[in-house]
Amino acid sequence: MSKTKSLTRIAALFLVALTLFGSVFALHSSAASTTITFDYCYSTTNSIIKFVKEVKDGSYTVGTKGEELCRIYADGKDAYCIEPGRSLHSGDTMNDSSTAWKNLGEAKRTAVNLAILFGKGGNSSKLGGTTGQQWIATQLIVWEIV
Repeated sequence: MSKTKSLTRIAALFLVALTLFGSVFALHSSAASTTITFDYCYSTTNSIIKFVKEVKDGSYTVGTKGEELCRIYADGKDAYCIEPGRSLHSGDTMNDSSTAWKNLGEAKRTAVNLAILFGKGGNSSKLGGTTGQQWIATQLIVWEIV
């Protein structure tokens, strides 16, 4: 491959990444109020994915054995939890989610953006499994970061 083609591809990838990051920040800061909804995550056999054991984050129980895993939506679009332990219910609105986002710090915000870019949010066509499985995998990585 010629040097010019390599530079062109690198520049194109950089611009794609910049556009995706920019749209994440623009969508995040432009919404005055976001409505939260949920749906179940389905496996490749079309059954609802459930916790196979109790999962804890410190003293907070994330899920209990047999409990269904639910995918989060913000105004109908995929969303990811960055505050484990904060209760959300369908129909809740979030007016100040940017505070939690800002409190993560720049390094963690960048890592979360990369997890979403390479996870379901930006790479779903190249990932195996159902969209529910892709969302769960991305959410778990986000939780590891935060």
